[in-house]
Amino acid sequence: MLARLPDFIVLGAQKAGTTALRHVLAQHPQIYLPDFPEPAFFAFEGGAPAFIGPQSPRSRFGLIPSINAYTALFAKASPQQVMGDISSHYSYCWPERTAICMHHYIPDARLIAILRHPADRAYSAFNMMRQKGLEPLADFAAALAAEHTPARSRWTPDFHYRRNGLYYAHLASYFRLFGAQQIRIFLYEEWTARPSWVLAEICRFLGVAEPPPLDVNQRHRESLRPRSMTALRVLHRGRRVIEPLRDIMPGWLRARLHAWLWVRPATMVPAVRSDLTTSYAADIHMLEGLIQRDLGHWLADDPSPDNSVEDTRSRGVNDSS
Repeated sequence: MLARLPDFIVLGAQKAGTTALRHVLAQHPQIYLPDFPEPAFFAFEGGAPAFIGPQSPRSRFGLIPSINAYTALFAKASPQQVMGDISSHYSYCWPERTAICMHHYIPDARLIAILRHPADRAYSAFNMMRQKGLEPLADFAAALAAEHTPARSRWTPDFHYRRNGLYYAHLASYFRLFGAQQIRIFLYEEWTARPSWVLAEICRFLGVAEPPPLDVNQRHRESLRPRSMTALRVLHRGRRVIEPLRDIMPGWLRARLHAWLWVRPATMVPAVRSDLTTSYAADIHMLEGLIQRDLGHWLADDPSPDNSVEDTRSRGVNDSS
């Protein structure tokens, strides 16, 4: 008897609420998600390329490179459960090749994606990489300009802030291979404003019962930025010494240190957001036809709601140290 493979895939997008969605779907008794987050098997079958750069050699890419290791992730699922894989990598890591690999193994799978305004998604991804201490440039515009330079040509796709928001280019192969009837697309603003509705629609799409009220309000992986990159590097280097101290450190002191080190990023510079949005215009127009949705609000000059909630407590913070 062949090992079971996932019945559905959440493709991403990165920094568009997929971690929170995983938290919610994992509560559903009829849905099984593996304990291993973001297996990304279909993007990295056979292993990851030889990446270099800040995220290597400890990159988590390609940790599930074989079909046997992948199917083993779902061994504990009951026959009655619908199995899923939530890996944002599928939306931006060589999506054409990934779609072919996925269709080869699970041609009948149902696919789901949450799409965020591409400029806001790019800025959030940049802030995440700054939070991890991996992005060396403190200025978002400079990081966008450096994205396609030879020096970054072999960095992991996580650093492709602009490119990863080309949703039409990335989703077209999935629509061509799987067909629109097997794909359901939601917008990030729908997920943040009406999470219960999105969850109910996903349950109907997957053919599972709509569950009783679940925790849909918890935030995950909030993108903060270090007040000082120097301090962050010191903490990383001294992790073996610092980690044991956390257990004996008073909670109020841990909270105070966390509040000092981590701050929310300032709102994206309007001119940068406008230029970045303009660069996405052609892709957005094609995406409208692909997913049959009006995305005119994405092309507006005013900041979107999810970008404006980034507060300004970090203004004046020294990110260049």
